[in-house]
Amino acid sequence: MIGSYFSLILFVWPSFFNTKDEGWHFYHDKEPITTKKDPDQAKKNSTSLPSLTPHEKPPQNLKELKALAQELLDEAVWQPTHQNIANYQCVQKHLMERSERFATLWAENLVREPDLDNTIDHPTSYYGLLAQKEAQAQQHQKMLQIIAQNFMLVLLVDNTQAAQKLHTIVKTMAQEHRLPLIVVDTHGNIEEPKTKWGVKRLPALVMVELKTGQPHIVHYGLRAQDELEARMIQNLRRIIP
Repeated sequence: MIGSYFSLILFVWPSFFNTKDEGWHFYHDKEPITTKKDPDQAKKNSTSLPSLTPHEKPPQNLKELKALAQELLDEAVWQPTHQNIANYQCVQKHLMERSERFATLWAENLVREPDLDNTIDHPTSYYGLLAQKEAQAQQHQKMLQIIAQNFMLVLLVDNTQAAQKLHTIVKTMAQEHRLPLIVVDTHGNIEEPKTKWGVKRLPALVMVELKTGQPHIVHYGLRAQDELEARMIQNLRRIIP
């Protein structure tokens, strides 16, 4: 029995030691791990942009290019894939490049032809608007000075609250700009003011020419001071072009 056992060991021994390690020695035979590449996934991760248009016929003018951009945008929003969004981005980029080129040439053209630049007389920048506002304020004061030298203000009031409030506003305006002012309390009687100054409603503010006595209605009813001043200047420009 013992002899048979040793015979079996001698028979198995060379075979055992000539084999590769197994069990906890498996890492000696470790082969590199490989993964299969998914061609569809590689296509999805592609960052290359398509041509200007995936259509057979490229756009021939701006109208067609805008129509194509809208079509691609609709498709990208409806079916948001990387490719659809890239198609729209490509056309949008082309539109922006053309717009930038247009803006550059526009600016260059205004230097070559300054008469075409409307912002010279009507500025849009902060400092341009500030300078324009200051110039307008100076012109405003100049016009009010002309009114003070050539006109008399006549304020026709009644006993209403609106008339009393208008009285306060006009009195403040007259003091501020040294405008001659006469306040007439009509006691609700419109006939005399209507005959003398052509007034149809009360309260009313009238500019009367000092030389001729010609009346010019400024405004009816309650108005703010800046509105009254603007209407007075409008009257002056109409009377003295």
